[in-house]
Amino acid sequence: MRYVPGRCLLRQLIHEQRKTQKWLCGRTGISQSNMSDYVRGEKKMSANTMKTVAMALGVHMDDLYEWIEITIDDSE
Repeated sequence: MRYVPGRCLLRQLIHEQRKTQKWLCGRTGISQSNMSDYVRGEKKMSANTMKTVAMALGVHMDDLYEWIEITIDDSE
């Protein structure tokens, strides 16, 4: 079993916490351009970036995306 990130949930998390992208950029050092790309789903975050963002928001890394389960064919 394997998982890949699906839809990014940053927009909802930022809204729920009554924060802004600008605030999150300041806390993480991520550029506004990159943060906007993550929020819109145009870029996927690396593991390091996910950890940084999750720590800034006080959530688990798993909470940043909807995760999609991929089945792997073990017969090969």
